[in-house]
Amino acid sequence: RLTAYKQRTTPLVEGSVLYVSGDRMVAEQTKQPYYVVHVDVSAASLASAGNLTLQAGMPAEVFIRTDERTTFDYLTAPVTSYLRRAMREPL
Repeated sequence: RLTAYKQRTTPLVEGSVLYVSGDRMVAEQTKQPYYVVHVDVSAASLASAGNLTLQAGMPAEVFIRTDERTTFDYLTAPVTSYLRRAMREPL
């Protein structure tokens, strides 16, 4: 979502994540944490959004889709992680 434009009238624009910073950053003025992300915006998606102009450094809200996980996966992840490391001898 391009935050420089009106949220109600501007559709979502799709893209692909090219880079995510390894460390979390903190804005000096607001103390809000954030990550630096480089996104390659889909030309077709941008064209369908109308007359939008993009500029380098323009702020945006980015929703990053990750692997799907079930509630069961969330609940059992600590146990399965522990069991994977259990009963092993150091090399």
